[in-house]
Amino acid sequence: MLLELIQLKRTELSKYLQNHTFDEELIREKERELDLEEARLRSKES
Repeated sequence: MLLELIQLKRTELSKYLQNHTFDEELIREKERELDLEEARLRSKES
């Protein structure tokens, strides 16, 4: 369920990037945070 939430967040960030809603650097930073969170969750699954 948490991995699904991460995917939803990624989708929203992508929309923000396409619409220039927020600064690209901020969006990339949030994407990196999601990458780390996803990696942490996946490592717990193993």
